[in-house]
Amino acid sequence: MSYKKYVKDYKAKLVSVNDGRGMKEIYVYTGDYFTAGIQDGQRGRVLATIVVCCIGCILCFAGAGLIDCGGMRQFYVAVPFAVSLLPLGMMTAGVWRCVREKEPLKREAVDHSWHRTKGMSMFAAIAAGISAVASVVYMLIAKDFSGGQIVFTLLMALFAGLAFWVWQTVQKKCNIHQLEEVKSGQNS
Repeated sequence: MSYKKYVKDYKAKLVSVNDGRGMKEIYVYTGDYFTAGIQDGQRGRVLATIVVCCIGCILCFAGAGLIDCGGMRQFYVAVPFAVSLLPLGMMTAGVWRCVREKEPLKREAVDHSWHRTKGMSMFAAIAAGISAVASVVYMLIAKDFSGGQIVFTLLMALFAGLAFWVWQTVQKKCNIHQLEEVKSGQNS
């Protein structure tokens, strides 16, 4: 179970239940809180950048997958293309959580949002870049410079560039650090 590393951040607490059943055990977060460390006034801009780039990556992947080209019949083009789906999905999940999470952030929220977005965007950029380079190699070997092959190559290169832009934005603009004190009303 992937959540075992967060168990030490929670403590069991007994509370009374109003329906007459007695006591109920709930878990209360007692771990550290974090902030994304984005400068004031730039949070919306950073989130908009990573969301737009993520949507662009999804569209590039879908568009490249719909194109009928000879390169997709070669394993050295098709495998990196297929592999890029996993980090794309994980990056999308991370971006979605980045948008939804409110500060202060719990440890698991930081790991499943900002850290996941940063790591998976770099992985997606590498996989898409390999697919684009492999497509260029295929075009040179097979002398296939058809429109579909060129569009596929350009879409995968654009996908790699957008994923790298997400990584760079999170790397430069987001400075995750632990908060010293959290107000009692914000520890939900």
